This record gives sequence, structure tokens and C-alpha cells, in this order.
Amino acid sequence: MSVMTHTQETPVAQIAALIHGQSLRLPSLQPVLSNWPTLLSPHYAELKKKVGMKIDEWISDERVRRKAQIIDLPLFSSIWYPHATLDRLEMITWYSMWIFLWDDVIEDSATPASGITDKVSWIHHQALKYMEYHLGLSSSLEEPIPPTKYCTLFRYAAEPFRKASSLLQRIRFYEELKVYMDGCEVEQEFVRAGELPSWREYWSHRLGTSSVHTYSALGEYMSGGNIPPEMFDTPELKELWVGINRHIVTVNDLISFKKEVEKSSFHSLVPIVMNETGANLDTVVDSLVDTLRNIGDSMNRAGDRLIALAENSHGAQGRQNMEQYVRCFQTSATGNYWWSLFCRRYGVEQYLQADGSLVERAPGDIGEEPLISRTDYRPSCNLHDFLGEKQQLQMHIWKYVRRYGFFGRLNTNTTWGDWDMGLSAPALDISAFCLPPVADVPAGESNVSVTCGHNWQDPLTKNYPLRNTSKTTFASGNRTFTLDYILANGICQPISDKYQWGFSYLQLYIVINVVLHWSTGIILLWLKAQFNLPLAQYDRVPRELECMLHMSRELQRHFKKSGVES
Repeated sequence: MSVMTHTQETPVAQIAALIHGQSLRLPSLQPVLSNWPTLLSPHYAELKKKVGMKIDEWISDERVRRKAQIIDLPLFSSIWYPHATLDRLEMITWYSMWIFLWDDVIEDSATPASGITDKVSWIHHQALKYMEYHLGLSSSLEEPIPPTKYCTLFRYAAEPFRKASSLLQRIRFYEELKVYMDGCEVEQEFVRAGELPSWREYWSHRLGTSSVHTYSALGEYMSGGNIPPEMFDTPELKELWVGINRHIVTVNDLISFKKEVEKSSFHSLVPIVMNETGANLDTVVDSLVDTLRNIGDSMNRAGDRLIALAENSHGAQGRQNMEQYVRCFQTSATGNYWWSLFCRRYGVEQYLQADGSLVERAPGDIGEEPLISRTDYRPSCNLHDFLGEKQQLQMHIWKYVRRYGFFGRLNTNTTWGDWDMGLSAPALDISAFCLPPVADVPAGESNVSVTCGHNWQDPLTKNYPLRNTSKTTFASGNRTFTLDYILANGICQPISDKYQWGFSYLQLYIVINVVLHWSTGIILLWLKAQFNLPLAQYDRVPRELECMLHMSRELQRHFKKSGVES
């Protein structure tokens, strides 16, 4: 990307002067994200090895290879989608490789050269044709020419997605790819013109250029469940899509502040909000953090409503599928934050403070070295710190039993952990109670169920001890409770800070009394009518036209008594 100089008093030049030498202090976002899960896929190590080999195989250009390595795609995929199966993690990784390298191609094309607009438009148009073909949506039988060398990476993601997805899912994904391409063209017009968009103009195209909507379109595939098509037309799901997009863009713009300023790029939220509101840097950061809280609350409400809608229309299975789908959005938000901190793309890990906050200082002059050297800030945490000892232990146990099984049946030397620490025979005696089956085992990975343990066969007894549901055990407060104990002693109690059952009980009491009195009245009315039939000289209740005959007879009788001729 060509570096533009801002010598005139344009909004860009004014913001550049205002940011000159300032420090952005971003508080830890862990409290903002505390209600959402933060996990790392157990497939991370395996995915990391495979991605390293594929980068060497597919990317010959040393500069592009380094760019792909700096992104840390295995961490990106594993922390965004920690519950996904390995084959789907690979698909999203190949897609992310394409989107990140493509994004850099677009940025590199943004030079004030003659005919650049036509060039970018042609690249976008040709790329869409190429993607349409590999998604199986094109009527053409001949593969289109890829517009750039590394556009061909898309086919590695498209192939597994096409095989495992429906036509509607592929169309939805392709439509979001078109929105992404269109947004990139609008963004490049602002960049080439050296203009700073308004807050509204920025969001009008940034929701497309972020490519987050394309990941949302892949959410159904990554969650492994089927979402009813009508759900995608609900305002709740649209709110969820827009919410995660705004959340990820806001976090991205805050963390990449220093990186963008060093590139003399001010096309991000912090400079735009400063220019539009006139507020200082600290005030803008605080307002954006508050915005993240509001977005999180909005996404929680939308997710809860979606889960309720799915349960009402498609029962327990619909609820489970929607819960998995909504969880993908939550882990995308938390995963994006941690990935942004630890990947070398942004280079901010060195500026992390002991309290989890981040301090980035803009260069004194655009293009000069940072005034704060790398040695002044030391990383106060790393990826393993954020995972926590508990999850690390779970991951190591998961890998160990996957390789050596349960109950120490193997009399052989074993290894433990990512560092392959050697242990002498026999294997560790790791026991379990009852483990659930894996819901969706991907093709070619029958050993996933063994990993879970449900289908683990004891090599001595040839039994499947972990399938016995009577041994189901629950844990709370470092204590275990058997299923029999729960059934004998468990009672349903309200959560005091969320639900109040007293009102529900009172309402039930009132409704029962009203229904009881109403039913009694109806019964009495029926009895009165039945007892009055003999008095009216009828043995049964007249019906249909017979009623008219009885009525006319009674009218004649009354007319005669009154002396009126009928």
C-alpha cells in the first residue's frame, strides 16, 4: 500500500496531527467478554502442523509466506471455533488464508495510479466468477481464470464446504462474498481520495469489508447443526449478525490502532469518531468499550430469543442446534480478542500490562520509530496464561487417553503433554464414569468417538465401560454426585438473582380459582337447562329447524291469549 502524505489541512491531516505521539490505553476486555466462553480447540496442535506444511506447499513467494505465518491461522481457527471438528477447522483455515491474503492484495492495489478503479473492479468481478464456479453455483463448465496468484487458495476451502453444505447455504455464503467485494471497492475510493468517511459512511461499507458476514454465513456449517431456513429472515438473527460484525470490527480497530497509524492509515473507528465528535483519544476509547458492552447485551438478547423460537418451532433438537449456532458467535467474539492480542499480525503482545490492559503509543511523526521501545513493555501474559491451568490439563488428558486409553491397561512407555515428556510403563491409570457419544463424527474420523471415550473398548474385558449411563456422575464444588443421588435428593430451585418463582405461584393460584368458579357456573347453567326441559314439556333440547317450529307454536299460543289473530 502506498503511503499518502497529508500536508494540507484536510480532516485526515488534522487527525494525524491530533494523534501525533499520543498513547492509546485500552482496558482489559475480559470483563466485557466474561459471559461468553473462551476456549481453544483440542485440534490446535494437529492443525498447526498441517497448516505449516500447506503454507510451504501452496505459497512459493517468501514475502506472502511470511505474511501467512504471521497471521497464525491455526490459532485463529482454533480459538474462534473451539467446538468444531478437525475437518471443518481445516476448511475455515483455508478460507481464512484466502481472505487474509486477498485482503492484502486489495490493500496493495490501492495506489493513485491511472485506471486503478477499473483494475480493482475487474479483480473483484473475476474473483466472484472464480468463487461462484468452485461453490458449484456457476452454469459454466470451464474454470474461470483466477484474477490473482493466490486467489486459487479459495478452491481448497470451497471443495469440502460444497460437499457438506446445502445449495441454500452456498448461495447465502456467495451473496455475502459479493457484499464483501462491493464494500472493498467503496473503501478503496475513500483511501485513494485521502478522505475520512463519516461514522455512518464508515459502517455502511465496513460491515462488508470486515468479511465477518461471510463467517456468519459459515456459522451453520461450523456449528454442525441445521438451522431452519426461516430463522435467517428473523430480526433476531439479523441482529446477531450485525452485532458480531460490529463487535469484531470495533475490537480490531482498537487493537490495530498503532499498526494503522504507522502505515499512515486513518480509515478506522478511532480517528473517525475523534474527527466526528471532537473528543480526545481516551474519551473515544472509553465510548467504544461501552459500545462493546451494549453490543454484547444486544447479542445475548437476540441469542436467547432465537433459541426460544427454535425450540417452539422445532423442539429440543431445534433448541440444541440453535444453541450451538449462537455459541459460534460468542466464541468468535472472545476468540477474536485473544487472537488479536497474541498473533504477530498486530504485534501488540509486548504492550500488554499486568492488569490485562494494552498501551499503544502512536509515533511522534508518521513514519518514525515508536517512542516506546519494545524492551520498555514486557508481555505480562501469554497464550497458556489465558487458557489457564485447568484447560491445559484437560487438553493434555484428552490427548493422552486418545493415544493410550483409560485405566492404565497398556504396559508400555508413554509421553505426556505438548512437550512429549517421557513416562515409564505402565500407562497412567486415568478413569472416567460415563461419557456421552459424539453427536457428529466427520467422515474419515471414526476415532473421534474413541477420543470422547464413549466407544472406548477395554482391551482386557472387551466391554465398553464408559457407555453405562447408570454411572453418570456430576461434579460441583470439587465434589462428585452420582445419578442415583441426584434423583433421590435433587430438587428444582430458582436462581435467586435471575428468577422469582413466588409471582408464578401466585398467578397459578389465581388462575386456578378463576377457572374453578367459571367451570362451576357453566355446570350450574347446564343443570338449570336440563331441569327446565320437563317443565316446558320437552324431553330433549330442540335442534336446527325444530327450534323454529317450537318457537312458532309458542307465539301462536301467546297471540291467542292476547286476542291477536295470527
